[in-house]
Amino acid sequence: MRSVNLEMRSVNLEMRSVNLEMKCVNLEMRSVNLEMRSLNHEMRSVNLEMRSVNLEMKCVNLEMRSLHCRALHAALLEIPDAETNEFVKGHLKSRDGVTNTIYFIGATDIAKEGNWEWNGSKTPLVFTDWGHRQPDHLNHTENCLALRHAEGFKWHDYPCHDHHRFICAAER
Repeated sequence: MRSVNLEMRSVNLEMRSVNLEMKCVNLEMRSVNLEMRSLNHEMRSVNLEMRSVNLEMKCVNLEMRSLHCRALHAALLEIPDAETNEFVKGHLKSRDGVTNTIYFIGATDIAKEGNWEWNGSKTPLVFTDWGHRQPDHLNHTENCLALRHAEGFKWHDYPCHDHHRFICAAER
């Protein structure tokens, strides 16, 4: 009986831990929803035919980033042209006061080194805005595209397993 009671206490502790995690997720989702509302208003005032952009603050690997965006009925951001790129950079510059911030977006060269494609559409990158000497595929591990604040949100390749912020986008 003691063994069962100890196991039940362990299960109860695990359940409390899960409940705390769920509360954190719910709080994050509330802040994401508020952020999406304010960003949607901002995008309407800019009058661009764009997708709503969701700046995620969670730091996870590529697979988890993609899953998280899908849970929001979105995908990792794709930047098809200079106009979209400038809009995203302008928004990031206006809200991000941290100089070492890195935001993953939805492109990789995992399938074939040097052949960058958008994760969602599986199309090659036509427009690019690479930073100085980028992509450099440092140590043969950098396969995910990110925007780097320290260089005006120019594009850089980073290891996909790095833990940085990321940007989801949902079709309007």
